[in-house]
Amino acid sequence: MVLALSACGRGAPEVEFVRPARRTIVSAVETNGRIEPVDRTVIAALREGRVKKVVAERGAKLDAGDVLAELDAEADRSALAAAEARLAEAEAALALLRRGGSAEQRAALEAELESARLEAELARSELEALERLEKRRAVAGAEVEAVRERLRKAELRAEGLKKRLRALVSPAEIEQAEARLAAARAEVTSIRRRIDLARIRTPAAGTLYHFDLHPGQYVRRGDPVGEIGDLSRLRAFVYVDEPDLGRVDLGMKVTITWDATPGREWRGSVARLPTEVTALGSRVVGEVAVELAGPADGLPPGANVNAVIRTAVAEGALAVPRQAIVRRDSETGVWVLDGDTVRWRPVEIGVTSVTEAEILRGLAPEEAVALPGETPLRDGLRVQARLP
Repeated sequence: MVLALSACGRGAPEVEFVRPARRTIVSAVETNGRIEPVDRTVIAALREGRVKKVVAERGAKLDAGDVLAELDAEADRSALAAAEARLAEAEAALALLRRGGSAEQRAALEAELESARLEAELARSELEALERLEKRRAVAGAEVEAVRERLRKAELRAEGLKKRLRALVSPAEIEQAEARLAAARAEVTSIRRRIDLARIRTPAAGTLYHFDLHPGQYVRRGDPVGEIGDLSRLRAFVYVDEPDLGRVDLGMKVTITWDATPGREWRGSVARLPTEVTALGSRVVGEVAVELAGPADGLPPGANVNAVIRTAVAEGALAVPRQAIVRRDSETGVWVLDGDTVRWRPVEIGVTSVTEAEILRGLAPEEAVALPGETPLRDGLRVQARLP
């Protein structure tokens, strides 16, 4: 309807006006994100190799340490057999050295030593008898001296054989043999460790929600091969563009939707703010963590979701369409209907949404404001006003 039309206003341009209304205005940041378990663990390959066998399936509930897949370790098993043989040889060599050398060498020396000891014992007994006879002058002194010399030589020979027995193995030889044994043991342990690492295991218990290894696939050390977590507790990570980060704060309410299930919503709140901004395609964003309230039934981990963060709410606000707000010079204001003319009016605005703005000061509820159109507005311009 035409609100004002006078004879003097014939030929004046028609301008659309609206009156402010009391309503709730919600300011929000709309963005996207992904769903992840609160408790999640990335599973990584701990060595390189080609996948020989896949044991687990996506969706399986596993305990910590369960095997997911096995890498080809045949070359390591062959190396282990050779290393274990070297270890056995090193153990035998050290044991032989600790016994003092080979059995043949020791047996020969010990037989000679026993012969020298026996010879010395006989000479000692004969000397004792001759010395008694010598006291009675029943034997010549030269004969006694000859037996004494034979005893001395036998004792010297026995002592020399003892030294040769002790010298069969030196401390340095034993140290070297012990070092060779330690190296052989370390080699066996290392190869066994590599064989064990060929079994890709889950480091934590939970549901295997991401896993796509297949036989023949080659993995490098550190490559992520899956993710496991507790699917009863999920959260969203949403990407907020850098200019909007200043509007987001802890505890703000968030609504999550997923295009795969139209009509369903999940509620949550901002639990953690980003510590940095990063490039995401052509955007520069901060990653905001959203804690979901209650169970998130129907939301799978990895789902790409939509998020609306309520950054401000004004209940019962005096609201006008956002397009009615005009910047003139350095002021923000509206064009107000004054009789059959328009007047510029500075206003103070509060919470804004995509479609509406809250008027804090400068406008009464019964006044009408102009909406932008084809006619350029200026102070005192006569118009034909249209109100819905």
